[in-house]
Amino acid sequence: MFKKILSLIICVFILATVFSMPYNAYAKTYKEQLLEAGFPESYVSSLETLHNKYPNWVFVPFKTGLDWQTAVNGERSSHSKQLVQMNSSKGDPYYCQCEKCKPSGKYKIQEGSTWVSASEQAVKYYMDPRNWLSEKYIFQFESTSYESSHTKAGVESIISSTWMKNADITYNSTTSQKTTFYLNNKTVKYSDAILSAAKNSGMSAYYLASKIVQEVGAANPTTGGSCGTREPFIGMYNYYNIGANTGAMDGLEWASGYLMTNQDTALYYYYDTAKNTVITGEGNEEKLESGQRMSYIATYGDYYYVKLYNGGSGSFSTDGKMGFVNIAHLRKDYFNYGRPWTNPYLSIYHGAEYIARNFSAN
Repeated sequence: MFKKILSLIICVFILATVFSMPYNAYAKTYKEQLLEAGFPESYVSSLETLHNKYPNWVFVPFKTGLDWQTAVNGERSSHSKQLVQMNSSKGDPYYCQCEKCKPSGKYKIQEGSTWVSASEQAVKYYMDPRNWLSEKYIFQFESTSYESSHTKAGVESIISSTWMKNADITYNSTTSQKTTFYLNNKTVKYSDAILSAAKNSGMSAYYLASKIVQEVGAANPTTGGSCGTREPFIGMYNYYNIGANTGAMDGLEWASGYLMTNQDTALYYYYDTAKNTVITGEGNEEKLESGQRMSYIATYGDYYYVKLYNGGSGSFSTDGKMGFVNIAHLRKDYFNYGRPWTNPYLSIYHGAEYIARNFSAN
């Protein structure tokens, strides 16, 4: 095993006019160019094969400077975070056999119903880029950084199999109304939202588009965090499925901002718009204890109109009461990154910011 980890960034350019390493522009062979760029000999054969089929692809080595075994040990420092599905074709050698991960001879489920801790062998296999230098898997190494050459046509091509193809953003509101999204009094296409999100966040537009298709793409907007019709998170959207640890519902709770009471307070049933305040008195309000969770619907002066819910880990009550709660009595610690995401644009635009700050390495 080589001593230094070598990852790579692949910049895939659609237009032939974009600069690449021309095969015939230099006296050196392409293999020599790759070696001179810094790729080890063991990478070259696979990269040559890809280059011969896709000559406009550019391969750039990214040297981490990390010792291989040190990096592997670092990845496995917390066994509960490096997971593999038990239905993996690799079988038992890819599941961690230590006492913490396999107590009493039975694998400990770390997430969902089938995810267990990965063995050192599994981590080494998945960490080694040489196992993934094929046209099927190479795109996991594509640069996620913003690229000004990415076009609307390119984004449209990626989302062409979904409801987003050449479509204006329309959605189900928090009050279950079919709504069209406007920005500066103009409708916005999904592809334009993705391009704006890319430029704002510094992320690749093609990466963002591909991630959306991977997470919630379908012929119709009825899957995952894209439909806005899932109780108790009506009108909430999470196109990247951020926080969806056990399923889309967890992601929608994440997108709603984990709103809850931070003290004993009251839920008011009626709001006097003329006086800009709630209607109090017996029969018009109900006591709420600290820690009551709720999903945002709208803002009325100093109050949020909300729907109460209980539950978690993908299972949430759907029959909670609706009413008005004083904003000052609510925890809003997670109303960052533009949350709550009450329309697809907020999810696409601010979700890209979250990914850039928390997951992107280049």
